[in-house]
Amino acid sequence: MDLSVILTLHNEGLLAHVTMKSIEQCLSMAQKRGFECEVILVLDCASSETRRVAQNCKKTLRGQRVTILDAQNKDLGLSRNAGVQASSGEYIAICDGDDYYSQNWFASALTTQRMAPAAEYNRLILHPEYVVSFGAHFSYARQVSRTENRNPLGLFADNWWCAWTIAHRSVFLAVQYTRNDLVTNGFGFEDWHWNCETIAQGFIHDIVPQTAAYYRRKSTGLHSESVTQNVLPRPSRLFARNSAAIAH
Repeated sequence: MDLSVILTLHNEGLLAHVTMKSIEQCLSMAQKRGFECEVILVLDCASSETRRVAQNCKKTLRGQRVTILDAQNKDLGLSRNAGVQASSGEYIAICDGDDYYSQNWFASALTTQRMAPAAEYNRLILHPEYVVSFGAHFSYARQVSRTENRNPLGLFADNWWCAWTIAHRSVFLAVQYTRNDLVTNGFGFEDWHWNCETIAQGFIHDIVPQTAAYYRRKSTGLHSESVTQNVLPRPSRLFARNSAAIAH
């Protein structure tokens, strides 16, 4: 198995159906390029409508190997970890249940992974080149590539990459997602923390040219709640190791 697509679902309802149609197009192109793929749906305290859509996903994702996991994590990061544990692919794609992806995302990322130098095997973390936001907020932006040669300490102030990622399975086993803890301790942004921790362990982040992901911006939801409550990502070894540099 070349690729396991991890899709976490909670309360997306019918929006999940459209996301699965987008993923189906990505899978179709990847299969035409010779890649074997599977889909793992993690239902974390899912609503009844979301669950119904998930159960019907085999009709949407025709011809795909689909696994449905039931979870009671009430947490996005922990549900992604569960999906990774259940996966069998050499590479993992992290997707969200109400976003869309350019048709070439899986195929182009896997091709880039296969063509990477031997020294970068299982060290490369790939993201779509462009983020197109729609819904409650409209914008577009280019994500950070390694050719920009930015100081990684810049992640102290801003998250450079959204959660959509394709990387070797061993990356997700070495660096797992942490639990969001908005109410008790004010920690969130599990993907931001994951980005910091992977860099601290020497993994390489980059973008795949001419790919895009479409980010549904909502007035309510985990991201909006995190921003409203001034939530911070958990402390990272990236900054602990470089605390003296940050001070100066």
